[in-house]
Amino acid sequence: MLVTSGELREPWATLWGAVISHWPSERTPRVEAMSIESLLSAPSHVDSAMVVIGDCARVSTANFYKMVDVLESRRAPVALFASAEDALGMFGPDVHVIGPDANPATIAGALEALCRRQPIVRELVAELAASRRFQGGLADEISKINEEMQLAANVQQALLPDELPEAEGLEFGVLFRPCGHVSGDIYDVKRLDDCHYGFFLADAVGHGVPAALMTMALRRGLTMVESGDDERVSHILEPADALARLNEAMLRNSSGSGRFATAVYGVIDCSTRRVRIASAGHPAPMRISKNGAVRPVETDGCLLGVFPEPEFNQLELTLDADEVLLIYSDGFETAFPSEEESGKLRRSASLKYLELFEEISRRTGRPTVSSAIETIGIRLNEASGSLHQVDDLTALAIGASNADKRAA
Repeated sequence: MLVTSGELREPWATLWGAVISHWPSERTPRVEAMSIESLLSAPSHVDSAMVVIGDCARVSTANFYKMVDVLESRRAPVALFASAEDALGMFGPDVHVIGPDANPATIAGALEALCRRQPIVRELVAELAASRRFQGGLADEISKINEEMQLAANVQQALLPDELPEAEGLEFGVLFRPCGHVSGDIYDVKRLDDCHYGFFLADAVGHGVPAALMTMALRRGLTMVESGDDERVSHILEPADALARLNEAMLRNSSGSGRFATAVYGVIDCSTRRVRIASAGHPAPMRISKNGAVRPVETDGCLLGVFPEPEFNQLELTLDADEVLLIYSDGFETAFPSEEESGKLRRSASLKYLELFEEISRRTGRPTVSSAIETIGIRLNEASGSLHQVDDLTALAIGASNADKRAA
């Protein structure tokens, strides 16, 4: 297509004729004269591969740039016959300037290549337009899913304690880090009577919304205190009995989903720091004291939601004034990856987190709940890949209050 303000004058007419005579293929381009004004009024006429502009000195700058904008929107290349003086200030990104001394054979070969390229360009433009339409719809769906996930996170957050209770002689601390919007971990600390507090940490197997929904069932299914014959009198359930009832509730409401969870539940007397504790397939809680002493609390118990008549062994222990009891989820097993020879991180389970617990023990003369949670948070932030953790992380720490430590 030839777009010009009139007939081509010398030397452009001779050059264009020479270009046509040197055209590499037998099929020479179709030439159609059209004014720039006509092109601007009917841009759909740009259906060919190449637009050649002659006598640019007679074309207004404003119309030239308008035309270039139209051609760029249709991804059509432009060959501009112009001297350097005429072309000054009139370049566009897809404008190829051809001077009067250009080699006709070279110009013909270049224009032929652009012509052959143009059908592919048109296909790509069509695919790009379709992709943009699809992307727009996909972005809306992603935005909707993100809003729903944020709502789910808010609902789950409402199930967690707003703040941990203050107990005379005891201190509680928690670190809670979901790997996504919602978590498969859940925890709770509740005052049961004047002296006793129940503490609970559970990990629904899996990630995302299914695991988060299961944590809601775990939270609602846990019974810590039961009313007796006289409703005004209640008694505290033993941890093993509480887990057994929770297991029964999960089996009753599972509808064959096959989902299960691990958990630790315990009751602590704030006056004596006497602890009764039971576990359901959960990582062993740790007793952390000074000088690098870290001792596991080995409790036996099967997973929740699997067996109809499980056994949960219950242990009793007394926390010393310089001890911290730490209950944690199994996300810590992959929280500290090791470097492979290729430099990539290996996210397999390891016991490197035990080094962290030993550091808590050695960091101060007597470990405290606040120092334990602070140290865990710092080390997690420093770990490689901490911004993309692969599992939910929860740690619940229990220990004597600072006043009791000073008295000891």
